[in-house]
Amino acid sequence: IRKDPAPYEREAGLIKKAMQRNLWLADRGWFAEWKDLLGLQQTHPNAALWTLYHTIDSEVPDARDAWQMTRFVDTQVPHIPVHGPNVPIGDYFTLPTTSWMPYTWSTNNVVMGEAAHTSLAYWQAGRDDKAFALFKGCLLDSMYLGLCPGNAGMATYFDMARGESQRDFADAVGTTSRALIEGLFGIHPDALAGELRIRPGFPADWNNASLRHPDVRLNFRRDGMTETYTVESSFSRPMALRLQAVAFGDDITDVTINGAPAKWRMLDDSVGLPRIEIQAAAAPRLEIIIRTKGNKPAAAVTSIIAAHGSEVRAQFGTAQLREVADPQQALRNLSTTANGFRAVAAGTRGHRTVFARVRQGDLTWWLPVAFDIRPAYEILPAEQQDTDHLRLRLRNNTPIAIDREVTVAAGTQTHKIRVRTPALGESSEIALPADGLLPGSSRVSMDLGDKQTVSGTVTNWNLTAKFPAATWEPVDLTPLFNDRVTQIFRNKYLAPRSPYTSLAIPTQGIGSWAHWNATYEVEDTGLRTVSDRSGGRLLLPQGVPLQTPGTGEAKNIVFTSQWENFPAQVSVPITGRASHLYLLMAGSTNSMQSRFDNGEVIVTYADGSTERLALENPTAWWPIDQDYVIDDYAFR
Repeated sequence: IRKDPAPYEREAGLIKKAMQRNLWLADRGWFAEWKDLLGLQQTHPNAALWTLYHTIDSEVPDARDAWQMTRFVDTQVPHIPVHGPNVPIGDYFTLPTTSWMPYTWSTNNVVMGEAAHTSLAYWQAGRDDKAFALFKGCLLDSMYLGLCPGNAGMATYFDMARGESQRDFADAVGTTSRALIEGLFGIHPDALAGELRIRPGFPADWNNASLRHPDVRLNFRRDGMTETYTVESSFSRPMALRLQAVAFGDDITDVTINGAPAKWRMLDDSVGLPRIEIQAAAAPRLEIIIRTKGNKPAAAVTSIIAAHGSEVRAQFGTAQLREVADPQQALRNLSTTANGFRAVAAGTRGHRTVFARVRQGDLTWWLPVAFDIRPAYEILPAEQQDTDHLRLRLRNNTPIAIDREVTVAAGTQTHKIRVRTPALGESSEIALPADGLLPGSSRVSMDLGDKQTVSGTVTNWNLTAKFPAATWEPVDLTPLFNDRVTQIFRNKYLAPRSPYTSLAIPTQGIGSWAHWNATYEVEDTGLRTVSDRSGGRLLLPQGVPLQTPGTGEAKNIVFTSQWENFPAQVSVPITGRASHLYLLMAGSTNSMQSRFDNGEVIVTYADGSTERLALENPTAWWPIDQDYVIDDYAFR
């Protein structure tokens, strides 16, 4: 375009360098959503779909990094299944834009355009089958199951609050078209460079596909081990062809272009499946035939769960291992064989990916090895608790089954029970009697024998304080109270503020870009009236007494905040001995602070040891102005 590219290349390079330095989470393999400019300057690891698809679409990550990023969507973003009467059987699904809570317009909707763009990112990362399952889910969700047949609209039926209320918005037309053309059929014309690149993303079980477009026609046919691609170009200028096709067999016997023998080369950076590249000079019609024989490319065989500190093994069939790349530092003590490796799982817990460079016949490519690093054993609270029991399960993340009598301690009680868990499985539900347990959180420990123990916390607020020896000691916070809870959204939060253009929280402390003038009146007269009637106490239904001021204008909360209005932290001196600490808490959070620690309570003991309660939205911290809406699809 007759313009010096250097300034633009320099700016793009600086942006990419800053992204890598400030936002790339190397131990997990994806970009954080943002890093706070103010406060503690923490990175927020729970990214939105747009952080995935914009970075991949902009060619920021290389092939392996892009693959890692798609694993975040696989494992951290809720998948909404698409099924129903007359819907084709398959693992089709769609996605919410985030898993952030509570629901806020534009930050966590179910939107066809966002999901379609994510399917394109899957294709760009080489995840053809997963891309198609999401893409077809989008089409079925909006164009078939939607209220307007054939519509590529905006929010879908699955959107918790909006539904299809704005189906006249054609947001999804552009990205759905790109996903079809650039993703499924892999057509990428570069008229300025005079080149047409085609990188098909057909599902593995497709034997034929065709596309008719005003600029190009593409026909694909597979017959046994022979694949034929026919390309007819009608662009305004001739363009050379660069075909990047998945290799179906590991012995490339013959490649022809319009009947003449042609050269091919391996794409060495291909991840997941091996691809070969074939180049052809511009012509109105090109017929490329690829003949292969031998075996299909190998897949990695490994356990999907690995206990931290235990052995991880991967086997690659007849493919020969050439190299192991461990970008997330998930392994230690790596040793390799001709066709596999073994190592110790040692990285950050959660879903990890290691890459094995393999060679099989004529083919060379990177095979992802994905596994979930967990503790060897875990105490899992049951979803349903009752008034007479503490219900839990034992998860066994080792390859050795358990079938023995174990000792379980909870509260003041100890029980001998028989526990059976399969390898890499869970026990049946264990119901401990509630005698000696207090409402709320209970520490449960299990002695499995052979010097194996596991402990965890099980929360049951259905219990009542029947423990006969329980003594309640209210802690007087009156000297520390610094405001009335009703003032939380009446105060003006003016500093610190970004000096840059920013979609910041409004000055009243509640609201968003779409609702900058939001208000919420916090009312505490009921709380104060109950306190007056009970001598300055609030008695919870579980029998827990909490001390709080009664009627009048007395301050009744210890606010802490990163805003200058209040201290960032407050210390409460306590003495004596206790088995439980109960806190009556209230505060503010929003969807932009979701899946992230909003604060913390740290208890320091006389011996200097500490315990920490993270105030994370949504697991242990709620907005004072609303309840979370749970649908177990977008919001679990």
